[in-house]
Amino acid sequence: SCGVNEPSRNRNIIFQRLQAKDEKKEHIAVEADDKIIIPATSCSEPRQSTAHVQFTPSFLGGSQLHHTEGDTFEYTITDLPDDRAGQYALSLRLCNVHLKQQPLLLTVSGGETSAGGGTEDRDVVGVLSIVVPYTVGEWEWTDPVTIHLVPGTNVLGFSRETPNFGLSIKDIICTPIP
Repeated sequence: SCGVNEPSRNRNIIFQRLQAKDEKKEHIAVEADDKIIIPATSCSEPRQSTAHVQFTPSFLGGSQLHHTEGDTFEYTITDLPDDRAGQYALSLRLCNVHLKQQPLLLTVSGGETSAGGGTEDRDVVGVLSIVVPYTVGEWEWTDPVTIHLVPGTNVLGFSRETPNFGLSIKDIICTPIP
């Protein structure tokens, strides 16, 4: 079970506790087989729990991200070497208790240019819709979608249209496609 069925009157207390808690941040890792493992709470934005993107303890150990409403959350993959750039199959391990879910919208941005130490410009490499399966409160993987990662810095941004029901995400795996 993903543990998302908290009574609504306790939601504010839980949110305050999450805001005050100094959680140890999990980090993005690259495995020996070049899979990129992204813990859901390793967001580059937001860096702390918000009203609609909450970092909570997970029954699987570690932590998980609980997403509601229309807020976005992002992951930044930095210093991707030239030999690791290319096509990846991306899948999320998630949990929800609602039959009808809005899909996750994934924006993949990559590449960067800096002008005189100014703002970085990123080219949008792709925007994808990821179907959120009804998991009956159990952890399941989404069907993979194909993304393209460029050398250097890549940003994966996730959002959903409103209205939507909450869902919890444990981690994201990007598997290289030969």
